[in-house]
Amino acid sequence: MKNKFIDSIKIKGKGEIELTLVLLEFEHEGYKVVLSPALDLHAYGKTRKTARKSFDETLTLYLDHVTEERTLFEDLKNLGWTKHHYFKKRFKPPTYVPSEIVSMKGLEEFSTRLLELQL
Repeated sequence: MKNKFIDSIKIKGKGEIELTLVLLEFEHEGYKVVLSPALDLHAYGKTRKTARKSFDETLTLYLDHVTEERTLFEDLKNLGWTKHHYFKKRFKPPTYVPSEIVSMKGLEEFSTRLLELQL
């Protein structure tokens, strides 16, 4: 049975963002990798800790950039996100199956982690 993972983004007042991301963690070519399929962002490091720190920095840079350029809505749309029907400041991610994403990279082992942020 395929598991369905749900990411979410909610835009709050005054540019605040509430974010929930499912992160996939795996090893590739000797490095630990952290991947957000919903935002198509990834980072790596020699250890899980450095990979997670690198991902946090990558995510911060991404959010700073799309906020400053005012391109968040456009970028999310390009990534397959859609606006919630009733709640116009909430976005629904594209559907994906983590095991399929990892297997496309020729890997079988991975773990998932939920990241919840309020910026």
